Amino acid sequence: MKKILVADDHLEILEVVTEVLSYETFDVQGLSSGANVLDTVKNFKPDLVLLDLKLGEDDGSELCREIKALPGFKNTPVIIYSAYVPNSPQPEEYGCDDMITKPFDIDELVTKINYLIQRADSKYQPA
Repeated sequence: MKKILVADDHLEILEVVTEVLSYETFDVQGLSSGANVLDTVKNFKPDLVLLDLKLGEDDGSELCREIKALPGFKNTPVIIYSAYVPNSPQPEEYGCDDMITKPFDIDELVTKINYLIQRADSKYQPA
């Protein structure tokens, strides 16, 4: 079972996303602040991280860069989602693998998650 870490300071969104992803048979851990994101990544070892861009006092793009800098997590996909991004967000500007603008379609979110996890898995497979 693939693991997903979701961090969002809006508890309603965190609850809905966590429930939907659990229904999709992911092992999901949710955080309502950025304070424990790095420790949780190290201990939970998610296959993908979903971060809100504005995570209370924390900046999701900075957390993303810190996650990618952790030993062993460089290739862990990170999706940043927010209502505060331009219409055509460029993931590389935020250090992430993909972006979703709120409000988002839950099917689009699940599709992107599955795609990024499969892409990451294929990088680890011998040719």
